[in-house]
Amino acid sequence: MSDQKELLALTRKLNLYETKIEEQKHLLQQLKDKIECPVCMEVPRSGPVPVCPNGHFVCKKCKTDACPTCRTAMGSGKSLLAATILEKVEHRCNSEDCEEQFALKDIYEHEKVCPYRIVSCPDFDCTERVSLAKLVDHLRKSNECCGEEAAPLGALDDWNSRNFTIVDAFQKNLTWIMNMYDYAGETFAVFPVIIDGDYYFVVVMFASETECSKYKLEMIIHDQEQTSDAQMTVKFQGNPLSIDEKEGLCLYSTGGQFMRRIMKKPNPEKDAGFQMSFKISKIE
Repeated sequence: MSDQKELLALTRKLNLYETKIEEQKHLLQQLKDKIECPVCMEVPRSGPVPVCPNGHFVCKKCKTDACPTCRTAMGSGKSLLAATILEKVEHRCNSEDCEEQFALKDIYEHEKVCPYRIVSCPDFDCTERVSLAKLVDHLRKSNECCGEEAAPLGALDDWNSRNFTIVDAFQKNLTWIMNMYDYAGETFAVFPVIIDGDYYFVVVMFASETECSKYKLEMIIHDQEQTSDAQMTVKFQGNPLSIDEKEGLCLYSTGGQFMRRIMKKPNPEKDAGFQMSFKISKIE
């Protein structure tokens, strides 16, 4: 009988705690609604928060001379209380399609790796910026960025190779069409590019730098007619490049003069070319 009484008492306490938690959640939501900017409908992330003489809040970027709620002159009023509240409530991720909410101390770290964050198309000639979750669709539908119209190719655990040709070996600028690969659930874009006469070999992973650091990239550039162990090669080893670092994609490179030696063609009737062989593996 005593066990049943203890169980009943514990149940009552648990129900009481759950009620209090719900009340606190409701209170925080009410406070959050009060400090939400009536113009952009966002909760400010830093204080002090501008407030009009009648107590209406507006965020710093939307503040004008008149209060957007009551049209009273805003003045220079600031609310330290609102600044305290915004540190205690959850904030919605800025990515358009993301519905996640986090405490202020966690929201910025989430936004760095949010699967819906805005990224640049890895193609050097494309200026499109899209949600990371929609990047593969953008590349599939593009007539100029990517050569894959269906799903990304499955990358082999061993070496993967692509041949690239060039009509004028002295060409100063050229972007070859990229190919997409899938390895261990991650998507990679692979392509070479010439910028001001230098050759860059891009293997970009559609993930953050932290995730890229978990993968090893090996790459060999060699003549199309020879194997990857040929004497005249360029070899690279490191991590795949992150999609978040479009300005840093020019990492693995060599000069045009050396590439012309690799592409030295025995048959003058054929275009010059080279083979880009790469291998991706997960670091244990």
